[in-house]
Amino acid sequence: AVVCSGNARNAVDPRTGQILTAPGAANTAAAIGTVIPGTGSLTNGVRKAGDGIADTSYVWPKLVVGPRFGMAYDLTGNQTFVLRAGGGLFYDRPDGNTVFSIPGNPPISTSQDLRNGQLQTLGTGLSTTGVPALITFQYNAQVPSSWQWQTGVQMALPWSAALDVSYVGNHGFNRVRAFQGGANGSVDLNAVDIGAAYLPQNQDPTLGPSSVPGASAYTTNLLRPFRGYSNINEQETRFWDEYHGLQFSLNRRFQNGLAFGTNYNLALSLKGNTGLQFRLQHAADGTISIRDDQAQYETLNENLAMQRHVIKSFAIWNIPGASRFGRVGRYLLDDWQLSGVLTAGSAYRPGAIQANGSAQANPTGSENGRYDITYTYQTNGQAVNLTGSPDYAAKIRFIGDAGSGCSGDQYRQFNTAAVAGPTYGSVGLESGRYLLGGCPDHTVDLAIARSIRLGGSQSLQFRLDVFNAFNVVIYNNRNNNVIFRSPTDQTIVNSQTLPDGSLDPARLTPRTAGFGAATSAQPLRNLQLQIRYGF
Repeated sequence: AVVCSGNARNAVDPRTGQILTAPGAANTAAAIGTVIPGTGSLTNGVRKAGDGIADTSYVWPKLVVGPRFGMAYDLTGNQTFVLRAGGGLFYDRPDGNTVFSIPGNPPISTSQDLRNGQLQTLGTGLSTTGVPALITFQYNAQVPSSWQWQTGVQMALPWSAALDVSYVGNHGFNRVRAFQGGANGSVDLNAVDIGAAYLPQNQDPTLGPSSVPGASAYTTNLLRPFRGYSNINEQETRFWDEYHGLQFSLNRRFQNGLAFGTNYNLALSLKGNTGLQFRLQHAADGTISIRDDQAQYETLNENLAMQRHVIKSFAIWNIPGASRFGRVGRYLLDDWQLSGVLTAGSAYRPGAIQANGSAQANPTGSENGRYDITYTYQTNGQAVNLTGSPDYAAKIRFIGDAGSGCSGDQYRQFNTAAVAGPTYGSVGLESGRYLLGGCPDHTVDLAIARSIRLGGSQSLQFRLDVFNAFNVVIYNNRNNNVIFRSPTDQTIVNSQTLPDGSLDPARLTPRTAGFGAATSAQPLRNLQLQIRYGF
């Protein structure tokens, strides 16, 4: 083969050596690596349901045992100090979305791409048969399950109050990958092996040699272990997660015009491999196995998006009447109620997880959460260049302390100098996930209400709600994606600052924010007035 480019680069039928041409198409390079119409079978190696396998396409335990227990013991005999405990094995119904796409597998569904032509005349342009993809479910599937347990005490306290302290735990197993927000819940059995694009036998001689690793490799479908198929995505019940936490609750029932309560959750740990990939490798005989570094990969990424602290408190106070001020005083000062709610805690809710397990900041800007720093290269920095596989991504490198992930400085939410992009030859083990956390919440909402009795069952209430009463600024999203020029030139293109360290005047708004700057915040103080007539 000779090196060719531009319109000289065309697809060739490997059986005959004939160059593919198409009316209206300057070249047929887009057909390289696609299926030649009328050849082979689009279902080669695929069994249909009931043909030597179960009619349901996969099997699962028909009968499972779910033991559960619970107890409570009154230690004092007068219900002022009660010990309780419980636990059990619970099962989850798999999400229907895990199997709804299976009926779309070939030969029921096929695809065709049209380039430089019209739908009315499919044959006039470059029309290629799409490489089929498969969606399957683990044949010997398990039922997603979890052991859950808790123990605690309840105590009666003076002043009509009660305290509840509990330890809770959960160990989930046989999970599907999408738990905890996995963007792609399946395992690609036909993923290109790490390093495959670097191998001499996988270089396309018509592209010519390149100093950029993977740049001269065959197209993705020609690198796949099972040629003739693109992704073979299988839902597998092989993932786990485990949570431990303490819960505290202090409440006073409404009495003498006053009630209050506070609930506090302290998360001790949340770990697992949900949302991660199985790092597969394929032997020449088609055998699939897991790479030796899978355990290292899972240990590096075992932390899930845990919210360490969660506090929710409230108070309601009926302001005492003013009968001593006479009729006018009672009319003006009676029937007032003051209430408030405190919402506080660590950054909450994970952002959307990419297929490679990295956590993105929430794209809507409406929710705070734990996140990772991601990267983009302008040139020569695709996954196929960095890891030798388009299916396994390299991760950002930390060369210093990036900080907690939250700062009072709008333009410097974390230390942007603490990261660098991955380089060629990566195996995707540069860093873990959920390494940074968004800003903690500490918002107070207040309300004051006055009820006026109009006689009989009629009343009129005026209520003023003040949300975020103290006007606290909480940044809830930031630009966490750094753009480098290339793996060999790690100049940051979207820097928030100029070379002299001053702020870039073109990046002072959330819409134009550079790397590391906040892009949104929770709403500031706002007031709401209500007038309610009751009868």
